[in-house]
Amino acid sequence: METPMRPPRPVVLAILALGACSHVPPAAPAFRWTADVRPAAYFPLAAGTAWSYEALDPASGRKVLVVNRVQARDGNRAILSVEPDPLAYEDRGDAIVSAPSGKAVLRSPIARGASWLSGAGRATIRAVDATVDTPAGRFASCVSVEEVAADRRIVTSYAPGVGPVALEIYARDGAYEILVSQARLRSYHDAAAESP
Repeated sequence: METPMRPPRPVVLAILALGACSHVPPAAPAFRWTADVRPAAYFPLAAGTAWSYEALDPASGRKVLVVNRVQARDGNRAILSVEPDPLAYEDRGDAIVSAPSGKAVLRSPIARGASWLSGAGRATIRAVDATVDTPAGRFASCVSVEEVAADRRIVTSYAPGVGPVALEIYARDGAYEILVSQARLRSYHDAAAESP
C-alpha cells in the first residue's frame, strides 16, 4: 500500500500563510473632536461632492427629494448652483460662509456655546457630540448649530467628513414657533474619496 505524498513542511506553512494574508483595508479611525478642529472637517466641499435629502415640502406637506452638488470649485469657493438661485460656500479657514448672503454657517472655535452674528440673528453651537439619525444612517460626533432670529429658528447638524445631515426650520412669532420645513440626509457622495 502506497502512502499519500505529503508536501514538504515549509510548503504547507507557506500555503497557510498566504491564506491568512488576505488584504483587508484598515478601518478608518473614529472622528475625535479637538479644540482646534476647523469647520471644513464638518463640511467637505470637493468638486463633485453631493448630498441628497428627504425634505418636507412646506406647501404640500409631502416629502420631496432635494439634491445639492458641488458643481465647480473656484479657489476656496465651492459653487453649488448658478441659476435660478446662486448658491456657493467659501472655506475661509476659520469659517464656512454662504454666498451670496455672506453668512457664516459654521465658525471656529467649534465648541459648545460658541456663537456669532448670522444675518439678522445669532448662531450658536449647541453640541459638538450629537448623534443624528437619518435615512442615510446614524451619524455620531455631529456639531449642532442653532440660528435664532426674530421670525425664525434654524437648527443644522453637521457630521464630520460628510456635511449637513439634518436641518429644521421653524417660523417664530414671539414665544410661539412651528416647524415649517425639515430635511434629513438620504445619501452622500464623497468626491474626495475618489481622488488618488
